[in-house]
Amino acid sequence: MQSDINGRRVLSLTEEGHEWAERIPVDLSAWKLTSAPVVAVSGVESGDDPTREHLRTKLFRGAGLDAVRAEFKSSQAVGLGDMLGLVHAALHALPAKRFVLLAGLSGPGKSLLARDYANAYCAALKLPVAEHHRQIPVRPDWTDPAGLLGFINPIVNPPTFQGTQALALVIKAVNDPENPYFLCLDEMNLARVEHYFAPFLSAMEGARLEIHAEREMIDNVPASVDWPKNLFIIGTVNMDESTHAFSDKVLDRAFVFEFWDVDLDAWAKSKGSSVDPVLLNRVLSVMRPIHAALFEARRHFGYRSLNEVLQFCEHVASSSPSDGVALTRAIDQAVFSKIPTRVRGDDGGGLESALEAVRAVCISQGLSQSLRKVEAMKQSLRSMGAARFWA
Repeated sequence: MQSDINGRRVLSLTEEGHEWAERIPVDLSAWKLTSAPVVAVSGVESGDDPTREHLRTKLFRGAGLDAVRAEFKSSQAVGLGDMLGLVHAALHALPAKRFVLLAGLSGPGKSLLARDYANAYCAALKLPVAEHHRQIPVRPDWTDPAGLLGFINPIVNPPTFQGTQALALVIKAVNDPENPYFLCLDEMNLARVEHYFAPFLSAMEGARLEIHAEREMIDNVPASVDWPKNLFIIGTVNMDESTHAFSDKVLDRAFVFEFWDVDLDAWAKSKGSSVDPVLLNRVLSVMRPIHAALFEARRHFGYRSLNEVLQFCEHVASSSPSDGVALTRAIDQAVFSKIPTRVRGDDGGGLESALEAVRAVCISQGLSQSLRKVEAMKQSLRSMGAARFWA
């Protein structure tokens, strides 16, 4: 920086700057700018800079609830159709924060609801769901955004960008603002959400979505993009001792839905004629009272456990169709494998009375193996103040 004869401060080129300036042609009339070619790099399909101004003028076209509900009718999500309208409203009330958390019990169909909602929405708009939906399992070792957004690989020269399926979906959403894109994060709180999800949380509040820290594009991946308001994020959450709690920073940006209720009658009805009614009623005669016993202590089970117990018993029954003893042993083994294994905790919250009620069911139904395990857990609760399957 120098001063001219009038004392004004002016900028001037350095010696290196003059060298670069001399390389610029005098006549630029034959030059024209073209967009970068589309290149697929490490799972990221990109090309033109997705921050292009003309994209911002395009309006999102969403699907109405009636159209989504009509396509959702074939969903296998038992008893979750009643939640559809509320989830749909939560995903449309705030265009910059299309973010919901489906939390609660393991196995009531949270992931199924997320998947089937995306399928129904795309079907209503006649869009190929495979191109508009990604279901990503969250890993416990995610400590930064790299698991979702990828990272720069500095080992090679020039550096390359290692992309992810989630980033590819985000780039698609930015480049196609008229249509919906669904990012479903399974078991979202296996890692600390505010660590790996931080760029998304900031972008929902009006910032750009930061992808990497370089000034230039790396492998056609920009450093940041405008937040795509056509991106729907649905996170499923299991609330137990193996997961992390949510900070207020996360909860302030999401609508939270809890899934604790399990409708055994609706589940049985959903089986229709595909299951022997005698077998189904026999399984229900055991699982219904056990479920009721554990419900008050919040140790009950979901549809996944019911399905697996039934399928196990069906397999045994197909081998010994007239052997009632074999079926009882199968139910005993299935209950032993699927129910006490998930019951754990201290002597608060009604656990002791729940175990006593399960013990009574085991006695009345002749489930000797399960009975021994429940009695051992109950004894551990009394002597040690805590109960768990692996004593």
